[in-house]
Amino acid sequence: MPQGAAQGQAGQPAAGGGNSQQFPFSYSLPSAFSSSLGTTLYARRIYVGGVQPHMSENALKDFLYDILKKSGGVLDAGNPIIGSSKNTEKKFVFFEFRSVEETSAAIQLDGIRF
Repeated sequence: MPQGAAQGQAGQPAAGGGNSQQFPFSYSLPSAFSSSLGTTLYARRIYVGGVQPHMSENALKDFLYDILKKSGGVLDAGNPIIGSSKNTEKKFVFFEFRSVEETSAAIQLDGIRF
């Protein structure tokens, strides 16, 4: 169909267009969301509350990594925490992990103190 041609419902040319070919509806996620990291984002994040202003993200990250390593919650080499976002005013941090399994291991640490 030429560019700019009018279309009716369901991808059909408007009445009088002559061609009654239908175009199936198709949708795919943008490439930024097609990776497993994009589709599992909410399953790979944990909330850490009660964070005091003097506690840095890096110190908390290192502490959590050390505890996870000691408890056997780290599956691959290196720190499983790949991102963090601290809200000093509301006293919390969100940590993003590289896998759902390592996130689950971190959730099991609920109640530990820094």
